Amino acid sequence: MTNVQTRPTGAAGAAEADVLQVSPRPLAGRLNSLSRMLSRRIDRITAQHNMSADHWYALDIIVRQDGVAMNHLARALSVAAPTLTKYVDKLAVNAYVFRLADPGDRRKVLVHASSRGASVHQELLGTIAATEAEALGMFAARDRQALERMLNHYGKQAEDFTSQ
Repeated sequence: MTNVQTRPTGAAGAAEADVLQVSPRPLAGRLNSLSRMLSRRIDRITAQHNMSADHWYALDIIVRQDGVAMNHLARALSVAAPTLTKYVDKLAVNAYVFRLADPGDRRKVLVHASSRGASVHQELLGTIAATEAEALGMFAARDRQALERMLNHYGKQAEDFTSQ
């Protein structure tokens, strides 16, 4: 808990200030706020290509891991399968991705980036990276590096966590 001292009020308060006990917001709420702020900025960039930040996050993984399985993509994005299907449907309508059955297991669907999707990804990547860097500029360099290490560690553990 954090103590917050308030200004004294009235004669009784002149001798002693009130002290409020204020709990910091839960970590999850603070991380969510930071994530939403970044996503709103990315939404403004990706809107010109009929995408949201969520579509961008999916396209980014698809471009980097061409032929990614839908279930793996859903876990990587921490979204439910029906939500991911909507994201991929929108990307497919824009001709940024296409789906093919896995030749090794016809029950699995793999998502591939189209040449148009790869081109749009390349076009937006630098602007989005600069936007992220600007937003994280509020942190000292050592704090950004610590955040990067923690998120990389989380990424390695995320699949186990999200499968629970």
